[in-house]
Amino acid sequence: MFQGSNRPKGILQIVQSGALWQVHDEQGLLAFEDTPIELPSEAWCQAIATEWKPKPTIKPDTQRDSFNLKPNRPATQVARLALQGTAVEPEKYQQQLLDYLSTDTILFWQESPSGLMQMQRAHWQPVLEWIAMEFGDCPKKCFGLQPATVPKNLRLALKAWLQARNPYCLAGMVFLTGITGSIMLSIALAARYIDAETAYKAACLEALYQRERWGADAEGDMRLDRVRKSCILAADFLQTEIDDLP
Repeated sequence: MFQGSNRPKGILQIVQSGALWQVHDEQGLLAFEDTPIELPSEAWCQAIATEWKPKPTIKPDTQRDSFNLKPNRPATQVARLALQGTAVEPEKYQQQLLDYLSTDTILFWQESPSGLMQMQRAHWQPVLEWIAMEFGDCPKKCFGLQPATVPKNLRLALKAWLQARNPYCLAGMVFLTGITGSIMLSIALAARYIDAETAYKAACLEALYQRERWGADAEGDMRLDRVRKSCILAADFLQTEIDDLP
């Protein structure tokens, strides 16, 4: 994490360095411990700077002292995961993602009410069909609580696909899959088969159905808004086209 003199001071600035973008404060290049914050996306760096923009109600010293990874700073969180996690131990995170397959959100259907079933067909079925077309197979839908059976050839195909992803994309997938509970939605978003809004609606399908049926509530809307913003942010991470770290 940012420690000692590495904690940001003042307004953060974005600086281009070759093919990468860096995050600087008034003392220079910021780093996670000894790992400089250098990313392939200017928008991603700008998102980090925005997350740490000093707020008028917070004293500067308090702002610096609280510089750590918090849930409301996802761009910072994913940047650290990419630079110090997926770039160093890609196999660990590839396996973590594969472990989601048997409990993937879009595999667990409800047969009633009919309105919910219609939404499942509209938002989940196209993704399942695309997975089957792209990777040669797809787990069968479940209508109970038992984990889905994952075909061996599908697991191998997805493993090979994950192995070809760069650390930035892999970090974005870990982030988004943890929020949505669906590796298949993350893959579809990374491959540009779906966009961020479609991923959000598929991930929050039941909550959106309940909202439509029973009306909105403040707490539920806050959760939905958090997932929606995370999907939009993750799209930038997932669709970063760089083969290797410099």
